[in-house]
Amino acid sequence: MARKALIVKANKPPKYPVRKHSRCLICGRSRSVYRIFGSRICRQHLIEYFNQGRLPVANMLTTIRNANMRGYRTCWFDEKNRKIKVDIKYNNQNSRIHHLKKISKPSQHIHLGVEEIKKQCHKRGFYIISTSTGLLTHREALEKNQGGV
Repeated sequence: MARKALIVKANKPPKYPVRKHSRCLICGRSRSVYRIFGSRICRQHLIEYFNQGRLPVANMLTTIRNANMRGYRTCWFDEKNRKIKVDIKYNNQNSRIHHLKKISKPSQHIHLGVEEIKKQCHKRGFYIISTSTGLLTHREALEKNQGGV
């Protein structure tokens, strides 16, 4: 009942214009509201998003994994929506993508400097690194001498 009352309260026109922008769109909570993913979400719902894997990077990895399992050779995304185009390569009907894993998590961010990227790139295939200039592969990050998450 209290949750329904909060939603009704959030939809009611506010007395002051500042109060309009500081409500969670899901539950109507007025405290600890963050603007993320194009909407206003309170801290509790943001934690639920992270725990359920509803992050854009997690969705991208899931989409690539599903396309790989279904046998699609290409998986394209819109660049205007900050998405990545991936061409899945095959060798004699065997996929060249064997394993996808998200290393940095919301609860534990792993920052890689240039030296760590040099050490790690020999162990595995390739990394997608989020830097201040955008998403880069580990080779591009080494060329630009940048680290990231």
